Amino acid sequence: MATPAVEPEIVLYDLACVKNICFSPIVWRIRLMLNYKRIPYTTVFLEMPDIEPTLRELGLPPHDPASGNKSNYTVPAIQHLPTNSYIMDSKTIAEFLESTYPDPPLQLTSELGHEIELQLRTLIAPTLYRSIMPREVKLLSPRAQEYFRRTREAQLGKRLEDLLVGEDE
Repeated sequence: MATPAVEPEIVLYDLACVKNICFSPIVWRIRLMLNYKRIPYTTVFLEMPDIEPTLRELGLPPHDPASGNKSNYTVPAIQHLPTNSYIMDSKTIAEFLESTYPDPPLQLTSELGHEIELQLRTLIAPTLYRSIMPREVKLLSPRAQEYFRRTREAQLGKRLEDLLVGEDE
């Protein structure tokens, strides 16, 4: 006897890569939470240049400039199908999922956790990001590679490969 298909309750918007698998650690946090809570979901992979126009068209407001995000629109984003609501930003999504789907519970906040995240974002992430960016571009489709290279090199004022000078690949 076949198991009846479960209808998804969430549409997860993820970053596309050449293999159409999840590779973004930021999106993985939400994917793991959905799996842990056994919330049925489906994934829509968006090419990097399509993130902003797609999420804007869905009616999501851009990130608050005070949030520190360099992009107006980012993944992960979700659509909660039962309420037809859209949410962007991993922290906001996690809080929504925890309040809407409390079982099994997942401890999201603590003073120490917030301090660790702040230190990681301010001290370690910039160095790690500069090491990852030149490698990350290789995971993207040719169209997304062009977009990623153009936007990141404009932000940095140098070629992505220049970030690897002095590093053994």
